[in-house]
Amino acid sequence: MDKNTLIKQTCLTINTDNPFIILDHLFQLEGINMHGPEHHVLDGCALLSALYNHGFKFNLNDALDEMIRRGTMMPGATCGHWGVCGSVSSLGAALSIFHQTGPLSSDSHYKNHMKFTSAALHNISEVGGPRGCKRNAWLSMKTAVEFLKEVYSITLPDEPVECTFSFRNAQCIQKQCPFHKKLKVAFVCVHNSCRSQMAEALLKHYDSDLFDVYSAGTETKPQINQDAVRLIKNLYS
Repeated sequence: MDKNTLIKQTCLTINTDNPFIILDHLFQLEGINMHGPEHHVLDGCALLSALYNHGFKFNLNDALDEMIRRGTMMPGATCGHWGVCGSVSSLGAALSIFHQTGPLSSDSHYKNHMKFTSAALHNISEVGGPRGCKRNAWLSMKTAVEFLKEVYSITLPDEPVECTFSFRNAQCIQKQCPFHKKLKVAFVCVHNSCRSQMAEALLKHYDSDLFDVYSAGTETKPQINQDAVRLIKNLYS
């Protein structure tokens, strides 16, 4: 089954109006890459599914088909090559489908959608590059949730997002990302006086941006082994 069919089936069957939960389900689907133009489809599909589950009874099947059609028209790497994030375009397309706007529309939806995409691009630009399709999806969706509440009095669930994709993302910007979650690591030995203390010090030295590091022991001693202290000091002052 191709990616777009999986995305559509998930959005048709999931029963929540929380767009972040829907995004998370879509991110976990087989074949969904860390980065890629599939996000130009799935981000907008997530918003349409959330709006439908919130109580707006439009033809979700047809809306998702149209979202897939528009999303697959967008080339990859638009963020770097065109200066327009595909996630923002995807959510803009979803709003256009939801409100049934087109290039000849003269109602308030036309200008409101432009305001949304401008705000979403601004929020993404404040974080900067390199690419981050999951990060930009969350930033765009948070902007969309705020926009829908302020402009249309539609209150979709919002919640804090903690990224779990850092290890899979070669371009992860770690602490610069508003969704970065430090992983907790504990080194445990018997006395917590030598090996575990050294391991804690080493990992803190090499990657404190990615890990919150601790050490512990099953039968702790009141003092750190002085050989361990000396070795770490000799290595790292």
